[in-house]
Amino acid sequence: MPEFPTSGRNLPEFPDSPYREVIVDPYRIVYRHIPTTAQIYIIAVVHGKRLLREESWDND
Repeated sequence: MPEFPTSGRNLPEFPDSPYREVIVDPYRIVYRHIPTTAQIYIIAVVHGKRLLREESWDND
């Protein structure tokens, strides 16, 4: 992730959100990349079959 922070896909549930995900079967790692600071924040690690609700982690 640090070398290619935008390689994760956009979240299918929220395609316009700033969040991305990588799949590490059977889990989904949801993260946000802040390009101005080159930081990556892990937002959630959830089982792949679980549906996501953005309000579960959105603190903006």
